[in-house]
Amino acid sequence: MRLTFFLAINELVHSVRKAHERERTLSRTDSLTGIANGRVFAERVRQEIAKSDRDGRPFTIAYADLDRFKQVNDTYGHSEGDRLLRAVAETISRELRAVDLVARLGGDEFGLLLTATDADGARVTLARIAQALGREAGERWGVGATFGAVTFVEPPADADTAVRAADDLMYRGKSRERGTILDMTWPASSVEVE
Repeated sequence: MRLTFFLAINELVHSVRKAHERERTLSRTDSLTGIANGRVFAERVRQEIAKSDRDGRPFTIAYADLDRFKQVNDTYGHSEGDRLLRAVAETISRELRAVDLVARLGGDEFGLLLTATDADGARVTLARIAQALGREAGERWGVGATFGAVTFVEPPADADTAVRAADDLMYRGKSRERGTILDMTWPASSVEVE
């Protein structure tokens, strides 16, 4: 009887642990794309700010917004839009190093954290991602992306300031011409990359 009770309690504890781990994973993952969500992105940006403050290494935050995404949803339906978002997430993930992060921040917007990356390294990485998206999403759906990227050579005050700077730069790119990469160094001037 004691053995049965012990086995039952052991199985119950195991089930509770698995459920807790499953809930923890779901709370940190975008349910549609399987990549990190905004909560994880903000957390990792805060960690990168702290590391940069300690060791002086630059890092880059990029904000990407898909061009013509609404047309895909309107023309082919939301399920096709969902397929597109999953393809974009996979494409960006494939082009990043294991230490970097891509997260879906909402709708058709993605955040990229390029750790220990200077402006030149960020430009190369983002150009490679834009080319890959052109092959993967451009050919099939006619969709591209506009990027705003900020390389922090001095850490910003907080994660919100960092993400907002990249987001604002991305919107400036959208207002000029879709499919561009605008980047800047914090603090400094902006440069356009195609």
